[in-house]
Amino acid sequence: MSSSEEGNLKMNHTSLERDSTVLYATELRENQDRDVIVVAQVARARQASVTLLHVMEMQWRFSQPFLEEAFYRHHRQHASERSEDVQQLLVNAEVQCGTCMLKTGSVVEEILDVAQSLGSSLIALGAGDVELRGGPGMTALAVMESAPQSVLIGQPGRQFTQLKTILCPVDHSRPSRFGLEEAIRLARGANARLIVLSIIPEVSWLAAAAEVGQFKDAKEEYEAQWAEGLDEFLAVVDFDGVSWTQELERGASHEQIPIIAKKVAADLIVMGATGRTGLVRTLLGSTTRRVLRELPCSILVVREQKDIDPTA
Repeated sequence: MSSSEEGNLKMNHTSLERDSTVLYATELRENQDRDVIVVAQVARARQASVTLLHVMEMQWRFSQPFLEEAFYRHHRQHASERSEDVQQLLVNAEVQCGTCMLKTGSVVEEILDVAQSLGSSLIALGAGDVELRGGPGMTALAVMESAPQSVLIGQPGRQFTQLKTILCPVDHSRPSRFGLEEAIRLARGANARLIVLSIIPEVSWLAAAAEVGQFKDAKEEYEAQWAEGLDEFLAVVDFDGVSWTQELERGASHEQIPIIAKKVAADLIVMGATGRTGLVRTLLGSTTRRVLRELPCSILVVREQKDIDPTA
């Protein structure tokens, strides 16, 4: 079987607008209904359609070609049946569903290639079984690190029926502004409350003095300037139509974000991909298994939207 072999699952679908397509890369697991609900809620809030993608990785080898063909034929049949169930869940959630695609090859490469060809602005995928070494969690991390699009990772361990609370960590940078704009967009679309979180980084007295240009009360002045920077950052943001509050905490972002997310019962964390404090890099820099085990909800990492040329 060629690694480039592709099958299109037979089902009803509609033509998608390239700038409003969410690519949902799904493992078609039996217990992924919560992932689907998260994707549906985000797609509805973005007023976007969803295209399903399932990739079969060529990890099994057989002594006889006919055994290999029979195995993958069975896999395709199961994928076809399961994809219809997933599509029905999306339809029930009033989300427009597009083509369901079945591909064979490298999971990460196929996801990135299909997202590019569709001109998708968002890739969604489940966290998978975070206890499996090298399992779906590693795929999620690889896509998040490599994709030029925004990436949503659904948290399967959380009971979820509606997007009610969105937590948006910011560090006053341009990338975090993109994250905040997306969080506001989702909050408006889902009628959810928004909590803007800023975490004052832990720095030494010497680092604080170098930052603020004074030795006396350097750390106190550093924190005061950070709080002032947050006010200036938020002053030019349009929160019209959104119920929102702000939180100012101190500490390490990878520790504080999960703590605050649990405290406010967040359904979704939305954050810019990079920034002055490297929030995403710090939060997801350890193993995906650890991160997804600690996060109490799904996470959406937002990248600046640029024109994605499907022919590139």
